[in-house]
Amino acid sequence: MKAKQKVNKVVTLESSYVSHKIIEHYLRAYELITVFPLYVCKERPNEASPAVINDSIIEGAIVSGKDFKIWHVSSYWLFANSPSVASGLLNHIKERHGENVSLNFPLQHFDIVSQMFPNRKITVDHFYILIPSHFHKFENNFKIIHLTTENMNQLAIGNELISMLGSFEDFQDEKPFYGIVQNDQLVSIGEALVDIGTSAVIQQLYTLEAYRDKGFAKALVSWMSENLLKHNKVPIYSVAEDNSVSIRVAKSIGYELLIRVGCME
Repeated sequence: MKAKQKVNKVVTLESSYVSHKIIEHYLRAYELITVFPLYVCKERPNEASPAVINDSIIEGAIVSGKDFKIWHVSSYWLFANSPSVASGLLNHIKERHGENVSLNFPLQHFDIVSQMFPNRKITVDHFYILIPSHFHKFENNFKIIHLTTENMNQLAIGNELISMLGSFEDFQDEKPFYGIVQNDQLVSIGEALVDIGTSAVIQQLYTLEAYRDKGFAKALVSWMSENLLKHNKVPIYSVAEDNSVSIRVAKSIGYELLIRVGCME
């Protein structure tokens, strides 16, 4: 008797997309490096995304925050168990959305992505993790606040920070954006918006140029990290590989490199 031949199949019909409830279980195996797509699946559990299935088992998926209007998540996150699965998913996205898609992916798929998108620049992001026993709290006297609609309307906020925070009218008080205030002016911000319950990502750190080199970013990251640890969450720090200043801040607090991830913007 011939052994049953296994065939990878790329789901291409929207009605056949795999439910986020099911994809979430697949992503949980890589939890600390899939916080962004896991966040999408948790926010939109009844939606679906393309996946590669083999005997009813998921072998890869490509999840988008953009399709579901979650603006703070990269457009597409790719995870695949093999090069052929990665190629199938990338072909599917390329055929549907063209070459100008934003994509994050594990570095083992670097060659596949670069071959399929030869005209696109690929950079690398770092994901750092904070082990609680390695946490070095930065003592400071800066005023750190949770940004809400009410206090944001009372502060002087420059355009460069407004562009990162978004419209005040759309700003929800429960969003975990934090900032440092000096003389009623918001000078430094950070967020831990992408939260999957067991871990959360600190990102979007930015300090006004005139206020840099004063320890504001370090104070903010330290405070946010301590707050996450108090709530039994694993702090993850996301930063571009070429952002050496931000990386030094993370390391000084005790963060350690978890993984490097390909990024095509």
